[in-house]
Amino acid sequence: MFDAGHSLPLALIGVGLGLWWQRRKRFRALGVAMVLGCLSVGLHSLGDLPVHAEDAHRHFWPLSNYRLISSVSYWDPNLYGDVFGVFELGLSLVLSVYVFRWLRSRLTKALVVFCNLLFLIFIIGSFFV
Repeated sequence: MFDAGHSLPLALIGVGLGLWWQRRKRFRALGVAMVLGCLSVGLHSLGDLPVHAEDAHRHFWPLSNYRLISSVSYWDPNLYGDVFGVFELGLSLVLSVYVFRWLRSRLTKALVVFCNLLFLIFIIGSFFV
């Protein structure tokens, strides 16, 4: 059942339900949250497809049990995990700079900086393990 959280068909169903709930005044906020959450799941799942090797998910569950076994792993240095980690850090930093302009609160800006510093420390530390 772990793959339910990575299922593209279930994410699409969730988007549909969220859009349906948005049309009802009483459930509008729930519908918006459902659509955004399920779109996030779908986007995450699409990003997961090319970077899971032995730990691949069933992205088309419950329609199929197929697992796309990639030759790249987001974590395994034997399968370019170290290279992907640097790419992921760079992407995170670029997107953080883009999002940073929208943030108003000093607290949220500090949290973005803190998360990126932790990520940077993790990536640098992984080269020494």
